[in-house]
Amino acid sequence: MGQLPHYRLAAYQRPFTFTGLDAFGTFTVTVGRRHEKRWVIIFTCLVTRAIHLEVMHALSTDEFMMGLSRFIDTRGRPDTIYSDNGTNFVGASKELKLAASEIDFEVMAASGRFGPVKWKFNPPTAPHFGGAWERLIKSVKKCLRATLNKVNPNDTTLLTALKSAENIINSRPLTYVSSDPTEEDSLTPNHFLRGANDAGPSIPKLIEANYRDLREQWKRAQQLTNEFWIKWTRDIFPS
Repeated sequence: MGQLPHYRLAAYQRPFTFTGLDAFGTFTVTVGRRHEKRWVIIFTCLVTRAIHLEVMHALSTDEFMMGLSRFIDTRGRPDTIYSDNGTNFVGASKELKLAASEIDFEVMAASGRFGPVKWKFNPPTAPHFGGAWERLIKSVKKCLRATLNKVNPNDTTLLTALKSAENIINSRPLTYVSSDPTEEDSLTPNHFLRGANDAGPSIPKLIEANYRDLREQWKRAQQLTNEFWIKWTRDIFPS
């Protein structure tokens, strides 16, 4: 077996710094008295294996660009995106390059807030290059079969089911789950996204908090993040 690429082992990076994506579907929804098709974009962090799902109303570059925009607004701007050589993805890459030519990225990059997104495509005849997200698509579809009761749900029901599936996938254990209750919890993608496995905010709201309290909470949040990456390096990296 060949070595894993560097972006699969990039510890201590913000989740979704290296993102793989694909589109799947179709899903039939009920709009009034007619039926329409919907597609879903899956974004997966190639390091923590977390996912993010967005709905598309058409399999087009425009719809994909809006889905990508919503993803960036929610999860942050990725450093590099990896995808199949789909027509809509190639179009999106060209539009990103065109938009980049009209924006002074040097000024934006100097501010530390923005920067260009690098885009890399898998070879056209090598679908196995996208196995990291194809496997997760199968898991999402399995969750949807268990949560979607209606044959043709409306848009709201489909979106709710997708977000439920997203949370289930992000709550899955990445390491061995011990039967001993005294053992520490197994790592999940939600540990890196939320600071805990589906247990609410990682930093509790403080009542009448002063500067010292906030500073201590920030230190605790940083310590938790560091502990998660230490466990990731110890338990997941070797395997």
